[in-house]
Amino acid sequence: MNPRTDRANRVLLTLFSLLILAAGIAGLMVSFGSIQAIRASAKVVPAVPPWLLPAVVAGSIVLASLGLWWVVAQTRLDRVARLELEKDPSLGGTTLMCRALLDAVGAEVADISGVRRASARMIGRTRRPQLLLKIQAEPTADLGALRDRIETAAIAHVREALETDLPARVEFTVGASSRQRVA
Repeated sequence: MNPRTDRANRVLLTLFSLLILAAGIAGLMVSFGSIQAIRASAKVVPAVPPWLLPAVVAGSIVLASLGLWWVVAQTRLDRVARLELEKDPSLGGTTLMCRALLDAVGAEVADISGVRRASARMIGRTRRPQLLLKIQAEPTADLGALRDRIETAAIAHVREALETDLPARVEFTVGASSRQRVA
């Protein structure tokens, strides 16, 4: 998940937890008789105060808005589709569609000895992209040497082509299920 989605989950879960805690405290206060306006033994519901309906509507709107914000946060992708290579508009504009670059990087990494399969993604934001390489390595491969080879070949080629010191993250999967991350 991306950091924005993680943050949205933490905020919403915190708010939901506080709401449940407040409801639990209110229930305890009613059961112990601390709140006199509402008695647990009352047979008839007391008159509804005039502010209650607008408060319920406002609370419902806030909860619906938070729910919509959470759903939108869950669907955000942390992928960069295109990069603006020319920062100065007076010099013109150059846009790179990342898919072409990523296909080339994935193919170059897949051709390295010790790599079964490789995929590349550009993640982050357009202004601060990061190259993510996911590599399924052979079980007998030396991950340190493989990482060095990828750094000096494929990642160096990307940085040279983009004329920037692009941050890169390499994630190795060895065998069927174990995942090892080398930064």
